[in-house]
Amino acid sequence: MSTKQRKTIGPRFTNGRNPHKTLRRSSSPATGIDQDLGEPTAHAVRVPGHDEIAMRAFEIFLSRGEWPGRDLEDWLEAERQIQGR
Repeated sequence: MSTKQRKTIGPRFTNGRNPHKTLRRSSSPATGIDQDLGEPTAHAVRVPGHDEIAMRAFEIFLSRGEWPGRDLEDWLEAERQIQGR
C-alpha cells in the first residue's frame, strides 16, 4: 500500500479530534451550588516527608533531655504533631 492510499483510508480527524464525537455535559452545574451535602467528599491529606519527621523527632528528643531508648515514641509523636492530630 502506498503512502497516498494510506492517507485516504480510515476516519479523518482534525487537529487530533474526532469530528463525530459529541460533547457531554457534566451532571452538576459548574457553580457547585446544587451539590448534595449528604455525599462524602475527598480531601487531600498532606503526607509529611521522612526528613521533616526526623527533624521534629530529633527536636522532641532534645527537648526531653536527650534520654535514649524512646526513638519510636519520638518518631510517632513527631508524625502526630506534623499531621495536626
